[in-house]
Amino acid sequence: MTIHAHAEITVIPLWPEGVPTLPRIILIMGVAGSGKTTIGRALAAQLAWPYFEADSFHSPANRAKMARQLPPRS
Repeated sequence: MTIHAHAEITVIPLWPEGVPTLPRIILIMGVAGSGKTTIGRALAAQLAWPYFEADSFHSPANRAKMARQLPPRS
């Protein structure tokens, strides 16, 4: 089975040009396989923001546990 994901993102400015804004974080949450990474990367590219995958903040040992569907601290 092949699943294709396509995301079109339209960015609408919320602040008038020249008005300073505070730093922003967009957090995308969902179940495994729901397209979080696909949407996150597309959104980051559209906004020219850095993209960070939350799993990369875990230690290699915890990532291995999560791959076995164990909680990181078990």
